[in-house]
Amino acid sequence: MFRIIFVPLFCYAVLSQLATAEGFRRLHGVDGGIVVARILKVVNGSVYLERQDGQVFQTPLQHFAEKDRLHLLSMDSRFQQNLDAAKMRFKTFHGSVHQKQAQEVANLRDSELWEFYLRAIPVLEKAATEGNAPAQYNLGVACAEGLGVRQDYRKAAEWFQKAADQGDTRAQFRLGRMSLQGRGVARDDAQAIQWFTKAANAGHPRAQSHLGAMYVRGIGGTKDIHAALRWLQAAARQGESEAQVDLAIMHMLGMGDLPENPEAATRWLAQAAEKGHPFAQYELGVAYRSGIGVERNFEEAARWIHKSAAQRNPDAQLDLGLMYLLGLGVNRDEVEGCAWFSLAAASGHRMGMEARRNLESRFTKEQQELARLRALELTELLVSNR
Repeated sequence: MFRIIFVPLFCYAVLSQLATAEGFRRLHGVDGGIVVARILKVVNGSVYLERQDGQVFQTPLQHFAEKDRLHLLSMDSRFQQNLDAAKMRFKTFHGSVHQKQAQEVANLRDSELWEFYLRAIPVLEKAATEGNAPAQYNLGVACAEGLGVRQDYRKAAEWFQKAADQGDTRAQFRLGRMSLQGRGVARDDAQAIQWFTKAANAGHPRAQSHLGAMYVRGIGGTKDIHAALRWLQAAARQGESEAQVDLAIMHMLGMGDLPENPEAATRWLAQAAEKGHPFAQYELGVAYRSGIGVERNFEEAARWIHKSAAQRNPDAQLDLGLMYLLGLGVNRDEVEGCAWFSLAAASGHRMGMEARRNLESRFTKEQQELARLRALELTELLVSNR
């Protein structure tokens, strides 16, 4: 790994001439120095730059002055992935303290919101230090995700602990997840169950779902199907899609004292599928195609499998390709089918690779090219709809 060395300010005139080259820009360091380089990428808080002599360097984001750091931060993929979550957290936090601020945050553009997030950290730190549980939770989230501060799971766990001790169920759930993963704290399945149980007893749906799943699998203790069913039903009734899927599986297999009940399974799958759960969408499509728990309907099968395939589920992409190949619920189209096989194959799906290879072997050159172009088009569509 290389580090960028920011040159002193007295070299500014020379650098100004260099920066006129296409793609190069002046970047300012926190120490007042300047570097001229082309920005290659920003990944996980590290900036990769190319100097005019071709040398490639990497340096941490925090080494840049704030005016450049905000621009560089906007190029990090995590920036786009976390904007909505950041917006909701700050709206919630400031809504409990300053309603006017919460309304202003809701109307911010993405770049303004991120700048607001950076500037809000001192506000959170002050409130958290004074014992405000929502602030402690939000500061923990910021530390866990590296939002406005350096990512630090240990510090995140410390803030979550403070909020959890005050009864914040969101913090309790987060601590359960961190204990389960060994992130910021020692991995401890039994400790995870304790935190999930506290949050679940207070009605936290995701904690209830996680707790139920752990009891089903015997993680952190012995299997307890009755306890699993109780917690999964509680979470599912609150609309938690993961719990709905787990309940569907239990009904489909007849786990514990539950009799096999395909109709109940598909009802839970339908609820999770409507919320966009890709596995539920795929399994619901398979149920419609096979007539298990619902009346057979190839059009409905194709609709739900397509929704799952559009969320990059390779099993669904393979099945959708087969349905186009056979004309089940869709107009028969071998080129379209091959394109979906290609998407499954791109995910490493072995059967997708074999299906594409077998189909292309009897294609004309023109069909092969059409399938290739259609696969590219589908890939672009899925990326744009992410």
